[in-house]
Amino acid sequence: MSRMFLVWCTRVLLFLPVSGLISNRNSDDGIWSYDCVRDEIGRGEQRCARQDKASSSGGLELTLEVCKLICGQYGQLWPLPKARFVQLGNSTRQFLLSSFTVKSQLSPSSELEAMVNEAAQRISQLASMLHPEYPFSEDKSNPLHRSPVDSASVSSVEVRVRVVSDSLFGYGLDESYSLSITSTPKKVLVVILAETFFGARHGLETLLQCMAYDSRSDSLRIIETVTIDGDSPDYQHRGLSLDSSRSYTPIPLLKKIIDAMGMNKMNILHWHITDTHSFPFQPPRRPLVGLYGAYSPRHVYYPEDVRDLVHFARVRGVKIIPELDAPSHCGNEPPCGQLNPVNENVYDVLEDLYADFLDVFDGDIFHMGGDEVMIPSWNKTDHETVEILEYLSTMKWDRNDPQSFVKLWGDVFQKKAFERLRNLRENITAILWTSELTNPSHVEEYLHKDDYIIQLWTDSQAPSIAQLAKQGYRLIFTNYDAWYLDCGFAAWVGSGHNWCSPYKELRKQIQGGEVAMWAEQTDEHNVETKIWPRASAMAERLWSNPETGYEAAEARIQQHRDRMAKFGIGSELLQPEFCRQNEGLCYLSNDAP
Repeated sequence: MSRMFLVWCTRVLLFLPVSGLISNRNSDDGIWSYDCVRDEIGRGEQRCARQDKASSSGGLELTLEVCKLICGQYGQLWPLPKARFVQLGNSTRQFLLSSFTVKSQLSPSSELEAMVNEAAQRISQLASMLHPEYPFSEDKSNPLHRSPVDSASVSSVEVRVRVVSDSLFGYGLDESYSLSITSTPKKVLVVILAETFFGARHGLETLLQCMAYDSRSDSLRIIETVTIDGDSPDYQHRGLSLDSSRSYTPIPLLKKIIDAMGMNKMNILHWHITDTHSFPFQPPRRPLVGLYGAYSPRHVYYPEDVRDLVHFARVRGVKIIPELDAPSHCGNEPPCGQLNPVNENVYDVLEDLYADFLDVFDGDIFHMGGDEVMIPSWNKTDHETVEILEYLSTMKWDRNDPQSFVKLWGDVFQKKAFERLRNLRENITAILWTSELTNPSHVEEYLHKDDYIIQLWTDSQAPSIAQLAKQGYRLIFTNYDAWYLDCGFAAWVGSGHNWCSPYKELRKQIQGGEVAMWAEQTDEHNVETKIWPRASAMAERLWSNPETGYEAAEARIQQHRDRMAKFGIGSELLQPEFCRQNEGLCYLSNDAP
């Protein structure tokens, strides 16, 4: 039987055209071409079906990347647009990257025009990275700038960007945009309209997703006609919480993570920059804090580094919110320390630290922490707590009543700390993690709903969530049972798995908020693959909140992950490459025995 099969294969190979078997080394598809067909075996409406070029009927032969560009209602767009109207054409135009130009029309300010130009340069750079030979050697020019063999079909691409407002700061700014692509015989015209720079930047990101590398012509292609009318996010806070205290994250890696956030239209980097493990920020007003707090002089963020990072993030539509976690973050892990709420020197230090943070970050919103405060540590009978216990006695607060220490926390520490923060920025908004202080039974005694946003890290079924919402508090969801990306691995304190296991797939349970990447077991060598592409799933849920399940997004997120990898982003592989090349063929039948 095996001999007969070998003979049959030999005959087939002998009679196939040789030109159909020998693949171009620059081609990603070899002997294969693709066609967009009705999906009768998978889970979407259309899919890219692979076929042998030698046995092709002679129709339009598409590469995989070009097919995915135009196949299906949304092509390879990620996140799914939340627009009044979306229509992608079913044909593409070849263009030279050297003919790709962006013009800012009627810019309200020179600063905004410079930001638009910088964002456009980034898109051009990322488009170059779609070429399989990127980075190009010094003795070889960018092939995407050279005219292909079929130069008669090459078009120029002109992008016109119009922004109404010059607002570049602020939490919750308008991020909507409209995008249109129209074509004439030799020119492709792209028009992006937006209220703010952030909407325009999102439009440019979508424009990049309307481009693909075509290995057949060794050039870029763009969808010939596109209309996206009024795309805007469902949620204004689409964030990643990143811990760089437990494990220091180098600036170049932070930039890669922020770049990937821009690719996913995520807009908030909640930077958990300090903790009990280390204090890697160098504060000019209190330099000893950074000197003693950093792991080493090489593990330090200097003010000029942070300013550059804030600008880098803003160009990518990302706002960085710093967190100075106080009065502690103890939990059940070493090391642990807690601020003395009755020592006035504490507030002088805090105000200086707040001032140093606000000098380099946006000054409209600030995360004050409040996570895992160990109230019993204020109630010990030793020399470290004498001052606290004397204060309780003076105030006639019962040290045996736990609520006395909640009052000490809320009515003394938090009140004074927030006053010092407001001394520096009159209308600044503070964020706090859920804790005993945010217990709905007494939260209104200590935290005014107009001053604070509460970030939830309880389990997603906690009754306090609905109660806090009913009381009018603004909420950010980061529930540990659905949003923690560090879960599902071995414990680092004790045995077994870590406390928040299992591993979070982040598919069906996403509602809105911020994923958290804590760094007890994560460093610069593995952080990217723990974040991506799971955070991409959250990004789509918070942008368009689609009613469909993950099955409908599976092919698009496969393609999106592949493009992020081309852009140099470390991203976990979801399925073998076979599944990306053969949509619909990687399912197990429910009817299988």
